[in-house]
Amino acid sequence: MVQTRTIQWGARLIFWGVVAVIVLFLGWLFVVPYLPPQWRYRSEIHRTEAAIAELDQYSKEYGAYPTEAQFPLSSPDMFYVRLRNGYEVGFSAGFDESYWYDSRSKKWSYDESYVDEPDSPRGISDSAGRD
Repeated sequence: MVQTRTIQWGARLIFWGVVAVIVLFLGWLFVVPYLPPQWRYRSEIHRTEAAIAELDQYSKEYGAYPTEAQFPLSSPDMFYVRLRNGYEVGFSAGFDESYWYDSRSKKWSYDESYVDEPDSPRGISDSAGRD
């Protein structure tokens, strides 16, 4: 009799454990896409902030920002665009999304769709201030 109760209790524990794992996984699956980008992309933001510090230091030393060719990026998902009076640096945040920092406004921006322009990492046209 005692052994039967132990088996029943063990089966219940396993069942509810499996249910809890499934519920947590489904919750994670449906919640993560709706988290703010600064929570989802912490490591990418950290790399981008390091690039921002390097760009600002370069500008202090040389009086201008480097060209895209002079500034190697730490990740293939990152992009850097030198503008006439500043720069934008950021990263791809998914299939058709980007998250970037604009030095002119000193703000981060998140865009869920690129403008269809193949030569630009974020759809910035030459008329938007690109050198």
